[in-house]
Amino acid sequence: MLAKWFVAGLLLISGAGSAAAACVEDFRPVTLGDQAGSAKAYICRSPGVHIRVEFHRLTTAATSALLSQTHSGALRSMLGTPQVIRNDVSEVVEDILTRFASTYESQWATPLLGFAGPQGGYVQDYEEGSAPDIVVLETDWLDTDGFYYPAINEIRKLREGRLPGALHQIGSDRVWRFLRQKDLSDYQANLARFNEYFAGRPGPYGMSAGRDDPTIELMSYLSQGSLPPDFAALVGWFSEGGCATGEGWVFEYFPRIPIVDAITIENLSSSAANIGGWTGTYSTGGLRPPTGSGLGAQIFDVSLNLGPGQSVLVPTGLVFAPSDELREFTTSIYAFGPAYDITGLIVDGSEILFEERSANFTQLSLLAESGSCPFLLSRRDDGKWIDRGKILHRARGLDNEYREEIAFDGLRTEYRLEEREPEAAYIDEAILRVFLDDGAELALRPDREDLANGDGNRSALLWGETMDFSFALPDDIDPDSVVRSELAVTGHYIRYSSLRPVSASAGRHVSWPDDLGVARFRPQACPLVGSQRPSASSLSSRLSRVAEAQSWIAFD
Repeated sequence: MLAKWFVAGLLLISGAGSAAAACVEDFRPVTLGDQAGSAKAYICRSPGVHIRVEFHRLTTAATSALLSQTHSGALRSMLGTPQVIRNDVSEVVEDILTRFASTYESQWATPLLGFAGPQGGYVQDYEEGSAPDIVVLETDWLDTDGFYYPAINEIRKLREGRLPGALHQIGSDRVWRFLRQKDLSDYQANLARFNEYFAGRPGPYGMSAGRDDPTIELMSYLSQGSLPPDFAALVGWFSEGGCATGEGWVFEYFPRIPIVDAITIENLSSSAANIGGWTGTYSTGGLRPPTGSGLGAQIFDVSLNLGPGQSVLVPTGLVFAPSDELREFTTSIYAFGPAYDITGLIVDGSEILFEERSANFTQLSLLAESGSCPFLLSRRDDGKWIDRGKILHRARGLDNEYREEIAFDGLRTEYRLEEREPEAAYIDEAILRVFLDDGAELALRPDREDLANGDGNRSALLWGETMDFSFALPDDIDPDSVVRSELAVTGHYIRYSSLRPVSASAGRHVSWPDDLGVARFRPQACPLVGSQRPSASSLSSRLSRVAEAQSWIAFD
């Protein structure tokens, strides 16, 4: 994998039959909104050669935007408009995104763009005018501390006043252990037992279906049956109330953040430059330390012709680094798939050797929605399911049930509700109104009778379940005449922690055993749920925490 990045450095150019020439560090200005920063670069010169080389660490969402070549001006201002060279590294990244990422339409989710140079400083802004689709893994969400896990075995013992032997205490308010391969393989079984314990049935039933946790599935895919012992952490605490957790034992797992390493090469000369290859080492395989064994130094032949001002971006590896929360338990890093440690370039027959390197960090994220509630997806004509995010934010409890309306451009007839958290959603009705280009309106009923009438006979959706429903446009209506679709969903939700367990043997309010000397943990007050953007100071604070969490990453 890429060798350790140094904060400052000098590059050396040497070529057959030519004198050695210095490559010096440079700082390219980067502007986001009204904030100014700089990217670390290296300017390399020799007779006939004048190039700029930069090393980058990219989140998978930023990589996806670059691969799609539909990114906005803000991302271009940071990275330019390089041609992305597709190789075996980009194939692995695209495969992971295809398997495990969610797609959001930019009208519903404005991403955040952040940039940090190795010399310090962090600039950020909303990514206005981004591509129509934003493809993100769950770990690309900003301000997401962890993901709920149905740790039914641990919760039952803790409710009985017993501390499971595998759990370790953290201070006076938390317990933890590392996530195991068995936790991945038993996820659905644990979820069924969790649902049965709290809601009286393992689910799903009727017309609902089970939903896999994409991050659990990603870790299963990466581990290939053997999860490294410190790859993720399982952390639990007792919550005495809050907008998201209610009262009771809560367990979350803290996964890793995927980071794509890349190098950009820009031709600064007035004539064409030929990149004939690069020198370095190569390794491949499953999860492993970045210093894993690879082939010896060699020359990789390529043929890239860069005109004046043109640039390329070459993905060089994929690593999984601990999030800020996981760093409390481990600081190890794992590589996955093919990895190139590029130590030099062959430019117009001259060899450029990289003796020291520093990397810039580019982050494209979505703000995590606070609070609880089911998630809504819709299916486009291209067959892709688009994530709309949470709905029925304020409908916690039957007394707060209400009707929410969500509008879509054009005709959208297929929908899905997903329950991704430890709660039960109760849906009473779903109606679709379509607006035609001649000003007419139509009200359509769904194909599910239990959602068609709003009669109080609600359909329950438990954690890990999905509910699909669709609407049929009358045969005499041209689909192209529909200018807007407006879905109205009526329902509410109840957190599991607000329910009395079905099992009569489990105590409801069980505190820590007295001999452990552990106090109950009180979470901070939850923010109000809504679509309003955070203040500039709040945003800066959130992104600064991410910058600090990423700044330590060194690829040893």
